[in-house]
Amino acid sequence: MALSPQRVQLIGSKSYMDTFPLQALRILVVDDNQDSREMMIAALEAEGAEVIAAESVQAALITLSTWKPNLLISDIRMPDADGYSFLKALRSRSITIPAIAVTAFAREDDRQEALAAGYQSHLSKPIDLELLYSTIATLIRESGAQCRICDQKE
Repeated sequence: MALSPQRVQLIGSKSYMDTFPLQALRILVVDDNQDSREMMIAALEAEGAEVIAAESVQAALITLSTWKPNLLISDIRMPDADGYSFLKALRSRSITIPAIAVTAFAREDDRQEALAAGYQSHLSKPIDLELLYSTIATLIRESGAQCRICDQKE
């Protein structure tokens, strides 16, 4: 199923998370900044997600060869390759995983470039965790991605 770019809105903050927890979601985080990776891991694991973090595009590609996440969260500006080319490469291989761009570049043209590259959402750093959680929940619902806990509730 191909995913189209979406403008994700914050829907009820934490109450939205109560109806769609991140438990059992597999999330790949790609960011060259160790502090950013560690913050993202801690925040997502605190909500029950299974998280693997990669410090580079190359490390992420290796991870993707053996592990299938429900969602990708990627920085844009990294030394080895940028998040735009990374996602374009995934899309060219018909990998349609929902993806969120996270970056310090927060202008409207940065957001448009992220969406054009195939990301469904663009969040600026520093990350607002409630917005991140809501964005993840929205993308997972819209993509039809599966998670064990969600399947059990239906």
